[in-house]
Amino acid sequence: MFSLLKKRIFSFAIIIMVVTGWCCLSACSGGDSSSEPRLDLTTPSNPTPATNAVNTSTNLLLKWDCNITGGTYTYDLYLGTATNPPLIRSNIQNKQLPKDSLMGSTKYYWKVVVKDGLGNQGISPIWNFTTGEIPLDGRGGGIIAYNYFVTTTASHQIWAVNADGTGNRRIISTTLGLNHLEWSPDGTKITCVGYMDGTNTTWSIHTFNVDGTNLTRLTNTTGVWDAEPVYSPDGTRIAFTRIQKAQNDKNEIWIMNADGSNPHYIGIDGFQMKWSNDGTRFLYTSGKSGNWEIYTCNTDGTNEQRLTNNAFGDYNAAWSPDNTKIAFSSDRDGDAEIYIMNLDGTGLVKLTNNSYWDGSPKWSPDGTKFAFGAEGAGSQRYEIYIMNIDGTNVRKLVTVSNSITTNNPAWRPVVH
Repeated sequence: MFSLLKKRIFSFAIIIMVVTGWCCLSACSGGDSSSEPRLDLTTPSNPTPATNAVNTSTNLLLKWDCNITGGTYTYDLYLGTATNPPLIRSNIQNKQLPKDSLMGSTKYYWKVVVKDGLGNQGISPIWNFTTGEIPLDGRGGGIIAYNYFVTTTASHQIWAVNADGTGNRRIISTTLGLNHLEWSPDGTKITCVGYMDGTNTTWSIHTFNVDGTNLTRLTNTTGVWDAEPVYSPDGTRIAFTRIQKAQNDKNEIWIMNADGSNPHYIGIDGFQMKWSNDGTRFLYTSGKSGNWEIYTCNTDGTNEQRLTNNAFGDYNAAWSPDNTKIAFSSDRDGDAEIYIMNLDGTGLVKLTNNSYWDGSPKWSPDGTKFAFGAEGAGSQRYEIYIMNIDGTNVRKLVTVSNSITTNNPAWRPVVH
């Protein structure tokens, strides 16, 4: 009996020793088998840009402070336009992250989470900043001006956008309706049409500075539509279409000096004229055959030559910058599409193939792309697009709402 009691006491002692040793080991290790010590995490602070900052750049270096010493830690960054921003980058090693191509005039929210690798984290407050307006600086390959029409108010305006789709905005503020625009060769002015009265009886040619100042009327004849002005390559003259309303809308090609002096008819009936690089010839459209076709002539009206001849309309022709190709719109496939051909009318290539209107092609200054208008948003609702000159890489620059339509793009010349 005594021997059995001693065995039971000895067994309890062994159990107590094992349990006590395990508890001691657990307490000494802090309950974590990892050999890496837990970090004393602090909340990320001192953001750059500072919270509530305004007019920031759209290309930023986001920075923050976090006073942690020792151990291994990383950061997660959350950024977006919602007040609870989404995660955009995990496991950042440094206390900064570059962020480019943000939207202009937009409020952004962001926060930073620091992590120590052991499941512990510190979370910053949600900060915010507001970007400034993106400048019209030609990012993406240049600046494209275009007509912006508000259908509900019948308001024609001139807007411009960078070739990457940023910076889109109105570039001149006036109550006068403006349309049919072209740049001066040095890129400092725009010539355009001004709708002079509410009865739509008089259109006049105007110019203004690219900063929207000094809107000047150049033609003053009443009862005619002066339209589609375009500068000569040296900037000294402007050619334009005069539509004679009293003569069954007869379209005439006129030339004047860039200050509006010496306007005169060159004896050619046509419209949508473009100067050749050397300033000696016009490329234009005429309906004299009973159908719209593309022609060339000397700028004094002599040596007229017909380039296209088919049963459907060809129009909106434009020389390539090196004067070796011609882009134009045509209805020959049942709806307006964009084509390219050689100067003599040969080598025809179709570039667009849609069930809606594509037109008004304008070459980029380097001759690698077109800006054009397309009716993809619905009937009589046009948007501005860019594509390569072989018809590839089509992308939309300007998206319109139900009350807006845009057209007549014009690429700003390269300013040296």
